Amino acid sequence: MFNDDGMLGRSSNSEHPRWSIWQSFLIIGIVWGFSSFLSGFAAAADNLVGYTLIIYLIQFACYGLIPFYIVCIHYGHKPSSLGFKFDREKLHLVIHFGAIWGIYLYVLNVLITIFQGLIFPGYEYNLQSILQIIQSAKNSWEIAALVVCIVILAPISEEIFFRGFLFTAIKARFGRRIAIFASAVIFSLLHFDLWVLLPMFVGGIGFAYIYDKYGNILLNIFAHIVWNSIALSLFFRILRLI
Repeated sequence: MFNDDGMLGRSSNSEHPRWSIWQSFLIIGIVWGFSSFLSGFAAAADNLVGYTLIIYLIQFACYGLIPFYIVCIHYGHKPSSLGFKFDREKLHLVIHFGAIWGIYLYVLNVLITIFQGLIFPGYEYNLQSILQIIQSAKNSWEIAALVVCIVILAPISEEIFFRGFLFTAIKARFGRRIAIFASAVIFSLLHFDLWVLLPMFVGGIGFAYIYDKYGNILLNIFAHIVWNSIALSLFFRILRLI
């Protein structure tokens, strides 16, 4: 199911990355600083949707655009150094394997969450915050904006940053295995929820493995879009039942 028989090629990048790991942590600090600063205004204004949308836009700018600037403009690398490899003849393969990996990783995520629930029956995953954001949308435009941010912008920016930028920098310094593990740890920790720590860690390992295997960030992005689309569709389904 996951064997492309070499049709997609393998991860190969002749350019040694000149950016550093510390630049990744600098970007994380910028995102965290802006988020913390704006959280106070959001509470005062009682505008949860507006705050959420702004945070997504900040994350897209910092996780998506800043790495692109550092890699391609500051250091003069090609976009392929971040995994941007577009081949129209292989686009259907990117979509095909991206969908398979996205579904597989989401199902694995759900199974791990269920397993956690069996071990810790007194602790349940808190859906309230996510449902509260969706429910607080005042019109269809706000709902559409949330969908675009969750399904499109978040996967693009997170894959560029965590896999194309962070994983590549760690791999160049410490090797493949440490890069997969470390990038997954950071990916899970930045979701700021103890209950999703393990599922996101396993998901981070999966996404890092995919990027290391294929070296194509577009495949990663599509797999992440599939993951988030399934999750968001289930959230909307829950809203209809309550």
